[in-house]
Amino acid sequence: MRLRHYLCLVAWLVPVIAAPPEIRVLFYDFPAAYPGFIPFATRWAAQNNITLTLDFAQTNVTTDYAAVITSHLKNPKPDSYDIYMLDVIWPGDYVNYLLPLDSYLDKTTLDQHNPDILVNDRVNGHYVALPFYADYGLFFYRKDLLEKYNRPFPQTWDEMEQTAGIILRGERQAGNNNLTGLSTQLDAYESLTCNVAEWTKSVGGGTIMDVNGRMTMNNEHTAWILNKMRSWINDDPWIIPTGSLVYRENSSLDKFASGNAIFMRGWPYAIQYLAQGAPEFNNTGRTFG
Repeated sequence: MRLRHYLCLVAWLVPVIAAPPEIRVLFYDFPAAYPGFIPFATRWAAQNNITLTLDFAQTNVTTDYAAVITSHLKNPKPDSYDIYMLDVIWPGDYVNYLLPLDSYLDKTTLDQHNPDILVNDRVNGHYVALPFYADYGLFFYRKDLLEKYNRPFPQTWDEMEQTAGIILRGERQAGNNNLTGLSTQLDAYESLTCNVAEWTKSVGGGTIMDVNGRMTMNNEHTAWILNKMRSWINDDPWIIPTGSLVYRENSSLDKFASGNAIFMRGWPYAIQYLAQGAPEFNNTGRTFG
């Protein structure tokens, strides 16, 4: 007991220089994925006298990264992280380990973010995460082929079906039998869910599941779009290649970049790849939009 009082007394008598607050952050992927953010965060930390540690999981496989996060959160250590980068669909999985942020947030802060994304960050009535950046599914098209066949950019699935049919039949008559209509990600993994969610939302079929966990897709609109997609795989002119059933991001992008698809559903990073990093695409006179 005496030792404990003595130590408290010394701490009271000796001037203490407070160490800068430290924040440790774990990111998905590799440092090269954040070329603009790292220098920005470093400047911010220096301006605010904060010791900032940015670590990277050195993997861009989401299941591997989830295993890393789970290990840290279930087995906390003194050097564990304060902030974790999460996939948009993960806050509910890790809610028991996350600090409610409501008292730190005001309306001005929340209004800066897309409300459709913020919905995923609110679990059990509390915000437990905030968006860092957003990826959106984009619909790419072969601008040169649409111009060749005098077709406008389709605004509906029916219009896309009609345009794909006209171009496919025309190109196949000319001997281009490798061309397909739509290249997308239909393997049994996360991006398949993204595709289905986009299809159903686009035709008024709901959001698969609402914020209360109730299924919303059991309706005629969802049935219509799913049957249409199935027909594009099974029926002439076979708009979706059967290979798409095992396509992920890279394989669907390769299909489009090689010139063998009229349309592609993909992520924003494909824009830079098609414009700069795909010589088989941009050195051939092919154009995209």
